[in-house]
Amino acid sequence: MKNFRFIFVFLAFAGIASCSNDDDGNSNVPPDNDKILGTWKIQNQFFDGEEEPLTDCEKQTTVEFMANGTVKSTDYFADFDTEECVSEVSTQKWENRGNNVYRITEGEQVDDVTITFSNNNNTFTITAEDEDGTYSTSFIRVN
Repeated sequence: MKNFRFIFVFLAFAGIASCSNDDDGNSNVPPDNDKILGTWKIQNQFFDGEEEPLTDCEKQTTVEFMANGTVKSTDYFADFDTEECVSEVSTQKWENRGNNVYRITEGEQVDDVTITFSNNNNTFTITAEDEDGTYSTSFIRVN
């Protein structure tokens, strides 16, 4: 069964998400007022519209958007060799570009992703598409 991790959907958008050109006309939302601020826990993931079950280990995956423009992702997954639940932490920069488009920057890689909010802004979904199909991951606010 095809298993994709949050880190693939959210952070490895190279070739998946389209990058936008810098546009000084965008009205960026100040980070301290953004609805994405807080800690979010993975809720579900889909591939081509079919839910991909999350293991108990993967269900621990979180992402924290901070007012200083930093996002910290903690991805939980089964180690390939030992099958033990392990975590991987990564830190990126984020910026609200307006119209639910968020720019995620990690080193030299810059990706613009569309995030859809629902449930009174307590759930968000990221969707990406590539030659294999459409990937979607939803997160629920934990604080």
